[in-house]
Amino acid sequence: MKNKFDIKILENIFSENFDSPIYSILVEEYLNAGDLDRASTVCNIGVENNPDDLAGKYLMAKIHFFQNNISESKKILNEILEQFPIHLNARKLMIKILKEDKNEVDLSYHIQKLQKYHPNISHVDIKDNNAKADIDNLDKSTHHSSSSIDDEQNLKRPKEAFTVSKNMATFTFVDILIAQKHFSEALEILDILEKEGKQKKKIKEKRDYIKNRI
Repeated sequence: MKNKFDIKILENIFSENFDSPIYSILVEEYLNAGDLDRASTVCNIGVENNPDDLAGKYLMAKIHFFQNNISESKKILNEILEQFPIHLNARKLMIKILKEDKNEVDLSYHIQKLQKYHPNISHVDIKDNNAKADIDNLDKSTHHSSSSIDDEQNLKRPKEAFTVSKNMATFTFVDILIAQKHFSEALEILDILEKEGKQKKKIKEKRDYIKNRI
């Protein structure tokens, strides 16, 4: 069962601070209510004020998908996957789009990536041709981990080198990685933040939290 939030409270918080990461929750509530216009407006503002928030970017890609703006959805998904190739929901939505496009070459590439980074769930939705009917299965935010992925598997680093640009090394990104149980990658980003002299106390707290989860 999905959590229910008071939209009015979320709207008040967001209206007082467009930088608030709560915008992504508000967008999801609008989507759940079928209010695509408001979801799009809030998501645009939220992403503009939080340009390194991959969760917001994914929501924007999903909104474009619902609006049948497929080219823009694919563009955003490609940006997400280039920065964060283990993003499960972005990869699955890309696969759904490519199945509709009947783009066999790109579809094969992304299925291979899904199998590589998430071998335990690589079979999910690959044979399902009704992308829009099944889009609700992708509603879990990137802030939540998939219960079908074993903890041990998530601790393994992807075969490709994990790289991140300095502007992507943020505590928000760390939280996303922790939520998806990619602890070693989260620790790498914390190392980058430490070298840049960022909030040492917060870095220590994040590291301690990760060590208690491993």
